[in-house]
Amino acid sequence: MTEQSKYAAPLPLMDAIQQERDTIAEKESRWSNIPSAITAADGLRIVFIVLIGLIILLRQRVIPLFGSTDLVLRTDPMYLALVDQNGKFNRKSFLSGLFSLVEKGVVKVEMTDSAMRFNGKSSAPEKTLVFHLQQSSQIMKNLLPHEQYLVTWLFKGRAGHRKFHLHDIAGPSIKGDKKDRVQVRKQNKFVVNHEAWHDDVLRLMIEAGALSTMLSKILKTAIIFLLTILMMFGFYADGAGGWGIAFPVIVAGIGYYFYIVNPGKKWPAILLFIGLFFVGAQTADAIVTNATLQLIIVGAILFAVIPKALPKSITALFTKMSIVKFQMKTKWNAEPPHHLHPEDIDRWMIRAYLLNPSRNGFRS
Repeated sequence: MTEQSKYAAPLPLMDAIQQERDTIAEKESRWSNIPSAITAADGLRIVFIVLIGLIILLRQRVIPLFGSTDLVLRTDPMYLALVDQNGKFNRKSFLSGLFSLVEKGVVKVEMTDSAMRFNGKSSAPEKTLVFHLQQSSQIMKNLLPHEQYLVTWLFKGRAGHRKFHLHDIAGPSIKGDKKDRVQVRKQNKFVVNHEAWHDDVLRLMIEAGALSTMLSKILKTAIIFLLTILMMFGFYADGAGGWGIAFPVIVAGIGYYFYIVNPGKKWPAILLFIGLFFVGAQTADAIVTNATLQLIIVGAILFAVIPKALPKSITALFTKMSIVKFQMKTKWNAEPPHHLHPEDIDRWMIRAYLLNPSRNGFRS
């Protein structure tokens, strides 16, 4: 008898009724938080929308809120290019470094004939640019590390005749031509050097306090964190159990991990927000679900519009708006103002080329 299994004593009727009442009271207590969860989601969505508006206003190239075109003419082309692109890698980045050296007298630039392999190609220009390195020992001694890297990387040839032809890195003469393997390898090597140089210049801009990649990272992390907290609160108010409340944390944690370990890749962020959207659709209350999903969509848009780097100083912000003002002037009138000094006309033309939003960065 002592080895037989024993069953729990039947729960008295009054205790069972009280237990059910306690369960219902707990559920009703949590359900009472549903309006708060909806209000919080709606409020955060409004904050996200305001931030989207501010970032779009900062990134747009149509409305110059303030600024000075004269500042653009007096500012280093490389600084202008990095601020204009918000630190993002661009095909024209190396050109901003070259023209910076041109204005410092380290390099001379002139028009020349296109590369022979482009002769007869309908889409190829007849003329392009060639840069000649000035072999002054004093000039070379005063170059900064990133400028020395640019000179060593781009300029080839014997001493006293080192030059860089813009079509040296324009790739094969025909898109997709696999026979011209030399040009393909040369272009691939150029891209590697270009990215390394760009990262070095961006680091200098960050150290100088002009741009901040950390601010962009903080904003993106905050979006994921706030979305996760709001979703947990929504699940709690909806009456979910422990694993249900922890579900958003698990999905967000896994997605954020892949985002961190794959810098520069877009697919981790896309999968992360798809996962959050799927999780947000699991709540039982339809109003909570709608508020959560709308918040996730707006959060994904905000995440997407945040650039790689943001202006950190008032000077960089003023420069950013000055660039927009300059771009608007060149959009409606490509010719430089008549009152400019001849030297400033060259500066105007250089900046009109570099700050043109066109993606064609190699041919002129």
